Amino acid sequence: MVRVSPVPTFPPPANYAVVPPASYASPVARPPVEVPAGVRWGLPDAAIVLSLFFVALGLGLLYLVLRLPATANVFQLVFALAAYGLWFGATVIVSRRRGLRNLAADFGLAFRPIDLAIGLGISVLAKIFLVLCAGLAFAITGTHPRSSNVSFGHDPLWIVINGLLVASLVAPFVEELVFRGLLLRAVRYAVLRGPRRRPRPQPAPESIRRRAIAISLLVSAVLFSAFHIPETFTDPALLIALAAGFVGVGLLHGWVTIATGRLGSAIVSHVLFNGSATLLVLVTATH
Repeated sequence: MVRVSPVPTFPPPANYAVVPPASYASPVARPPVEVPAGVRWGLPDAAIVLSLFFVALGLGLLYLVLRLPATANVFQLVFALAAYGLWFGATVIVSRRRGLRNLAADFGLAFRPIDLAIGLGISVLAKIFLVLCAGLAFAITGTHPRSSNVSFGHDPLWIVINGLLVASLVAPFVEELVFRGLLLRAVRYAVLRGPRRRPRPQPAPESIRRRAIAISLLVSAVLFSAFHIPETFTDPALLIALAAGFVGVGLLHGWVTIATGRLGSAIVSHVLFNGSATLLVLVTATH
């Protein structure tokens, strides 16, 4: 019979085997080198979840066409809650019916204290990149952006509700869950799996893993930017600045998500990024 020695000794006592503590084991690779067992969701599920935004958009346009009574602030609040509510609810359903039934295990929805510091650094880099993109827009169009991509009006109460609560808390949480949680992983898993007719043996080769990371980063960042483009059609300089800027922000958030294996840092960065802009609007409106 072989017994386990409680402490590492050399040479080990007779009839004992030394088993290193779990903390000595190699850390889990980030990102996973293969699709986790039990994950059946993928690109079709991500496409369905993203398409729900257009369902909410269509309902909003119908509301405007019918000229139903509501102030702009109320309409903005209802539309945002409907869109983000559909996204969040659908993502939970995907996890429970086709995944591991846990948002942390499926999409990396987890936080650690270090995410506060990492998120702050990423948000500063994102702001710097957005300023550079504004300079690019000026060089191309010869004008500065005339407006912002969102408008919260001048009532401080509605700036707090639609700006701080919705745009700076709800939106970052749900958007990161969808774009860096569901979409980024769905694209990466699709590349790792290979074509459905000829699935790739797992774990995939190193070259495929690197390709999966690059493609998933690019796709999630471009679609993240595209979903914000309708807010900028009336201002060419703003369109260029935010289209390029949001691609950069998406790449930064995707990179930190893959590097840490969780969404915490990206969500913190997104909250600070949106929140700083909203606070500026609030200060301007009250002076």
